[in-house]
Amino acid sequence: DNFVIPGIEYYPNNKLSIYNRWGQLVHYSPNAAFGWDGTVNGVPASEGVYYYELQFKDDVIVAVDAEEFKGSFTLFR
Repeated sequence: DNFVIPGIEYYPNNKLSIYNRWGQLVHYSPNAAFGWDGTVNGVPASEGVYYYELQFKDDVIVAVDAEEFKGSFTLFR
């Protein structure tokens, strides 16, 4: 299973960062549509809580420079 944000393909200008419980960046993608496969440098990440930060720019709404969303999820193996 992958961590994927439903509907993100409709917002092509996005960035996804995932952090572990200590605030260390474990995954970054300039295109959130690829999601995260739960690995860090090719090794399965340990179970626990991870935090995501999604940034995207909406080209349709000119008044909005960028949006940012944050949240958490728990990785189970």
